[in-house]
Amino acid sequence: TVNSNMVEGAFIGVEHLIKKGHKNIAFISGESSPVQSFERIKGYQKALSIYGIDLKDEYIVKSSQKIPDIRQTVRNFLPSHKEVSAIFCLSDFVAMAAMKSIWDLGLKIPDDIAVMGYDNIYLAEYYQPCLSSIDSQNKKIGEMAARMMINLIEGKQSEVEHILLSPSLIV
Repeated sequence: TVNSNMVEGAFIGVEHLIKKGHKNIAFISGESSPVQSFERIKGYQKALSIYGIDLKDEYIVKSSQKIPDIRQTVRNFLPSHKEVSAIFCLSDFVAMAAMKSIWDLGLKIPDDIAVMGYDNIYLAEYYQPCLSSIDSQNKKIGEMAARMMINLIEGKQSEVEHILLSPSLIV
């Protein structure tokens, strides 16, 4: 199997936000994959812990993956948490929906609030302002997994490998 280290990816993203001066960082989660949510929340918590920032349970906000639900979640959350200066999102998809709600609330990105996505989908670079994201190396994962499968089929490889790739920050 080939995967991306989601704990490390979330840590890198949240660490970047912290180094930019943010201390009140929310996490907008989703229901698409419990494993993704769990791993990325672990990375979020790890970064806060290492940098001595108290974890506030109310900053971990769950939403469905439906755009109207994500937007409503953000519209409900931010007015009652004005101290939040950054949002780390489960995915770029969640981040883009959150950004729309932030604009609807009259806030400016990144002046009023920073947003970090995850997955580095191709649409992220076309958003204005461009969405900062974690590149989970999906293309490389696909290529490596395909190569491993071909090697197994052709008998060039007898055992299944487990590879964990390091993600990178895209700003």
